[in-house]
Amino acid sequence: VLQHVGDLLHRHRNPDATGAEPSFDPLVPFGAYCRAPKSLDPQDDAVHPRTLTAHSPLDKEPLGDYAMADPAEVRAAVAEVRRRALAPGAWALADRAAFAGRLADVLLAELDAVVAEIALHTGRPDLEVLSGELLTVLETATWLRDHAVDVLGPEPRRASALFLGSKFHVEYAPHGAVAVIAPWNYPVQLALVPVLTALAAGNGVVLKPSELTPFAGPLIARLC
Repeated sequence: VLQHVGDLLHRHRNPDATGAEPSFDPLVPFGAYCRAPKSLDPQDDAVHPRTLTAHSPLDKEPLGDYAMADPAEVRAAVAEVRRRALAPGAWALADRAAFAGRLADVLLAELDAVVAEIALHTGRPDLEVLSGELLTVLETATWLRDHAVDVLGPEPRRASALFLGSKFHVEYAPHGAVAVIAPWNYPVQLALVPVLTALAAGNGVVLKPSELTPFAGPLIARLC
């Protein structure tokens, strides 16, 4: 999967030039795309089934079914988030910083429910979920809210005497599409922190949560 998504990112370097939509939906969650298919036929469910069942790490009871994306859907998602991220005027830096702040507000408002959901799927105590998963996310989100504009904004540079009257500055440009491939051990923190930083830099994100903790994809999409 790592190689497959990496190949897709290289294959879609140029955005679609057909125009931009006024809204920007940066996050494309895909449940769990958990194994490289043996066949490229998306109809062959016997080769790569389209759903994944999550189980409790405590008693192995099923916790729900999650949709898996086939290669064509992953390819389309990468192309779409790249097109939207690189469209002229897609997402201003101040709006990206504000987005991080709004996510922190939503997470705080739903904190008890989020802690309970992560605890259910990981088997961890609430206190460990709060300290190990969510405090890092909240710290990252609030830091981006307060500092992203200063850190990622244009930086002036001193002009040479050969260019009297000129002004120079450095601008940071997004790559376009970023793949976040998250592990199982801290499934929300190690997904959402790189998602937030990639979004703050102006990129679109395709998120692939671990097949062992597929709940993280829909949870993060809900928070965003």
